[in-house]
Amino acid sequence: MRRSSIIIFLLFGILFVSVNVKISQYYHIKGFYVTVKSSSDSEGYYQYLPYLFIKNDVLRQPCAALLDNGLRLNKFTCGVAILEAPFFFYCIFYILYQRKSCQWI
Repeated sequence: MRRSSIIIFLLFGILFVSVNVKISQYYHIKGFYVTVKSSSDSEGYYQYLPYLFIKNDVLRQPCAALLDNGLRLNKFTCGVAILEAPFFFYCIFYILYQRKSCQWI
């Protein structure tokens, strides 16, 4: 019972992300460009993923406290980023599979 509920949860998560990607593509084709600017806590929690796996520089995150040595330290824990990681990687692999052009890949 527990295993089946985990599988159903993951399938709904993948379906949710896929539908959002398709909706975003639809609006992009129609000429509607929507830029979502995350701020505050959501940016602090999320920025672990791109700075760790894409930019390879966790110590220079923009939404972080500035230290005396010039580096930045994110004041948020990485727990939310760990929970967001499967969806982050799904989107990265989807973009790579579709061969979409991105400024950071």
